[in-house]
Amino acid sequence: MILVVEGDETMRLVLRVFLEECGYKVLVARDGNEALRMLRMSAPDIKLVLYDIMLPNIDGVELLHQIKAIDAGVRVILGGEVLDRRARAMLEGSGEVGFLHKPYTSEEILGAVRFALGNTIDR
Repeated sequence: MILVVEGDETMRLVLRVFLEECGYKVLVARDGNEALRMLRMSAPDIKLVLYDIMLPNIDGVELLHQIKAIDAGVRVILGGEVLDRRARAMLEGSGEVGFLHKPYTSEEILGAVRFALGNTIDR
């Protein structure tokens, strides 16, 4: 299952529909706080968290720390236009965190998701 965290309602819908059409089960959250609540409730089932590093209510790097505190093994893909020094340091050497530069295409999203999940589809 993939947890998509996106502040923009239209983008949330587009990502959810696209990933579901690709065969994935998807949960959506509108901000980091909602994402953390969902992850706490469904941690074993959520294999990947995809989120924009610029979310309302919580810093993207702090959210990554909290996600990993709940489930150290969950994969994470960050999306954004730029990475600050702290986010870049978090990504270096981590096999469980990826980054997609915005704007990204549906092919780039699908490729990153497949890579992160080892090409498996959770139906």
